[in-house]
Amino acid sequence: MKFSISPWVFVLAAGLGSFGASWALGYGWPIAVIWAATGGFLGLRASRRLAIPPGLNDPNEPPPGPGSTRAGEVGCADEKSEENKGSQLSKVTRPLKPYQKFAFLAFLAQATICFILIVIGWLATKVGWSGSAINPVFVKDISYWLFPVEAGNTQAQALLNFLFVPLIAFYAVSMTGFIAAVFRSAGALMSDIKSNWRLLLLIAGIIVLVLIVLYPTDSYQTSSGVKRQILDGDLFTYIAFFCFMPLLGMMLSHALPEEGPAKSSNRGV
Repeated sequence: MKFSISPWVFVLAAGLGSFGASWALGYGWPIAVIWAATGGFLGLRASRRLAIPPGLNDPNEPPPGPGSTRAGEVGCADEKSEENKGSQLSKVTRPLKPYQKFAFLAFLAQATICFILIVIGWLATKVGWSGSAINPVFVKDISYWLFPVEAGNTQAQALLNFLFVPLIAFYAVSMTGFIAAVFRSAGALMSDIKSNWRLLLLIAGIIVLVLIVLYPTDSYQTSSGVKRQILDGDLFTYIAFFCFMPLLGMMLSHALPEEGPAKSSNRGV
């Protein structure tokens, strides 16, 4: 079976994520649509990094013509046959360096598991579950230090009680791996800024946005727009920040250039 990922998957993910971020920041429909269009364009550009060369994993690729296979090429053909085996995920991650693969898989796991947990937690709060007994006192103190929910908003507090530990833990692991992968590729990124400037802007953007949301604030009133939406328990903002953002991080991890300036020009977004 030939493996392919439609670029429109990444266009949709990046567009929805950008729209959700702008909407959460309090912008109106016109600005939100512009953000969505910009995010979709950047998602399309980034998705090209995930393109698999034709025939890399297509077992139905026509065999070479008569006389084109020599004795010395048999071993190479066997190696390619072995490479074609395995899951689609392994084929996507095979060319990645260890740091890139770790960040890629961490973001993928975060987006998938966090989406399931967010939906379960949101449904649980809708039926009246408070989650007050799920975390010890010191975890509640850290939770309020990072996300000071307004007193009286019991549903938002219940949702945060259920989701705080897994969501923060996933971001801590994935962002640590992502930053390590970025530093690992820093030489190649900086050696060809003309080709990699879009990728650098996206890397800086995702890191800054995560820091803005996760940075401790004194109260609800002093929190940023996106953070306020989370403090209000807005389901779409939860999914945009904890699921769509990791998908963008996953694409950026895959798009990081290899070490060495010679290969950097072919890896920019």
